Amino acid sequence: MGDVQALRKALSAGIDQRHHYLAVQLDYETSEHAGAGGMFQVISLEDEDGKDFTHLVDQGQHYASLDELKDDIASALKVEAGQVELEVV
Repeated sequence: MGDVQALRKALSAGIDQRHHYLAVQLDYETSEHAGAGGMFQVISLEDEDGKDFTHLVDQGQHYASLDELKDDIASALKVEAGQVELEVV
């Protein structure tokens, strides 16, 4: 049993477990004008230090939910969506 636990620990050691906290500014107006009412686009994306991470998303993409946005950001960062926390500002 100890061997299994050691193997699990070794395999998970290379996995990035950090959380990414990002402030996101959303634009609902442009989506509305484009006929995608209720959806939004990303204006900006910054970490807690004010570093710009907007490059992680396609600003032309219309999102229906924050979960969809989280999935895209997580994919760009190569982490699980659960490791991404968004705060709408």
